[in-house]
Amino acid sequence: MLDAPPLRLAWLRFLVGGGVIALWAWATGRLAGFRIERHEWRPLLVLGALFTAQIGTMNVATSLTNAAHGSILLNLHAVHTVVLAHFLIPGDRLSLRRFAGILLAYAGILVLFTGGASDRTASLLGDAIMFVSAAILAERTVYLAGAVQRFDPAKLLLAHAATGIAGERLAPREVGHDVLGRGLSLVAVGRGHPEPEIRGVGQGQERAVAPPPRWGQPAACTRKGWQR
Repeated sequence: MLDAPPLRLAWLRFLVGGGVIALWAWATGRLAGFRIERHEWRPLLVLGALFTAQIGTMNVATSLTNAAHGSILLNLHAVHTVVLAHFLIPGDRLSLRRFAGILLAYAGILVLFTGGASDRTASLLGDAIMFVSAAILAERTVYLAGAVQRFDPAKLLLAHAATGIAGERLAPREVGHDVLGRGLSLVAVGRGHPEPEIRGVGQGQERAVAPPPRWGQPAACTRKGWQR
């Protein structure tokens, strides 16, 4: 599990969660007469795609930045949700007080990241991907607010799990360890950073040793997942 690429971890999470949800739905009788109507496919696929993209980007970002930056940026989804709800949910409007709070929240992130909270284990790329993951989570929250009133919970949960299993399984197996990592190392070398040393070529043995990245340097190599 420690050597598993980020998207493979996401796939395993969907697989285990989907199995538990299916057992729960079967035990409670919710699978009796289970059927997805034609008009239900689109919203279920949209929700599943958002869920898959959010978990996938979160896992990749976690392997590229540190825990402090990851947790701060991911929990920023609550602020994104308020902004998106203004445009997507009728009657949920931004007041002057809400708008001021949003500006204060975004300003606080900038202060934390530029005023010393950053360290050498974070990378700008990982932070950017985590920011996108939080935005996707906010979009899914807003979309789900309307869908949960029309769908049975078991149907929503099973759709999430099924889409996640299919989506993450079809994704490149080594994203975050090899594909993304190799790309970052090439960019780093191209911008004058020392070339990472590759050790071992066997299964699960290929890792790179590179200088620790700094937040604000997009060319920096990744943090964990590269060193055993």
